[in-house]
Amino acid sequence: MGEVLQSNKRIALFDNLKFVLIACVVVGHFSDVITGESSVARVAFLYIYTFHMPLFIYIFGLFHNNKNTLQKVLKYLTLYVLLSIFIFSVRSLLFDSSVSLNLFSTKAIPWFMFAVAAYELLAYLLRKINKKFLIAAAVVLALFAGYDKSIGDFLIISRIIVYFPFFLLGTITPKEKLVEINKNKINKVIGAAILAAVFILFTVFRNELYVLRPFLTGRNSYGGDFAESGILIRALCYIISAVMSWALIAVIPASHLGFITKTGQKTLQIYFWHRPILYVLEFFGFDGFCLTFTGALGNMGGLALYYAAAIAVTFICALKIFSFPTKHIMNANLLSSNNKTELQ
Repeated sequence: MGEVLQSNKRIALFDNLKFVLIACVVVGHFSDVITGESSVARVAFLYIYTFHMPLFIYIFGLFHNNKNTLQKVLKYLTLYVLLSIFIFSVRSLLFDSSVSLNLFSTKAIPWFMFAVAAYELLAYLLRKINKKFLIAAAVVLALFAGYDKSIGDFLIISRIIVYFPFFLLGTITPKEKLVEINKNKINKVIGAAILAAVFILFTVFRNELYVLRPFLTGRNSYGGDFAESGILIRALCYIISAVMSWALIAVIPASHLGFITKTGQKTLQIYFWHRPILYVLEFFGFDGFCLTFTGALGNMGGLALYYAAAIAVTFICALKIFSFPTKHIMNANLLSSNNKTELQ
């Protein structure tokens, strides 16, 4: 095990895990389009959002190092700007020509690139501080940040704060530990039971638990019925996210799964392209068609078609033609040798 982790070979476990997470990102955004019309979509949204972004950011922390920090920050910021402009252009063309572009504040999916850039910079600047103390402080900050209504989408501050503990936790986790968790057969049984139990819980109490939505997106302050108890709800969401993430790590296959594993190596380009494609599908009424579709499975047939399309989009966006611009930017040297700083 140690020899495998120390080699230059990719570890299929992590690529398989990233495939599941990026598929969940796509399915989650497809679900978000129809949560107002479909209780199934509400269940999918709640279930996926309990773990997909916390675990994704945890994986980024897992593979973090303090080398070439300024390069990585600039690359993610470049992708943030490009994706923001791209999505703005698509939305303006297809839906609303009056929509505005604000690079300093967004709730749209480019937030993730900005947040990762922030995490890379913060991890470097705070590298000399004890990580366990830093994680504890980050959790406390996130729990209380919800009471400040000025913290929101500006500079993605809310999401950066809420998800930062997961990134930090990833930076102190040995990869070998996750491999050991995954190899344990008892863990797999427990993990499968947890994933199934939470799914049943969200299915049975989908309407009651849908009030958790603002907490699961990471971008909202505490308000309404949770103006005072928000700190407890966020703490509960942290616990659910941690348990669900552990369960998923335990049950993910560790062997190479062919194109599934290879697709898990291309999560950044999938993330970049999937939402504009979904906008196009929305423009042509694909969601409405699926909701009214009646086939051999009745109305469920339409939902099956809708979510099959989400998985198809995941694989389509992994094709080589969609490697631009993410692959080119991530492989580029955005700083000349004369401009390198101590952040390198």
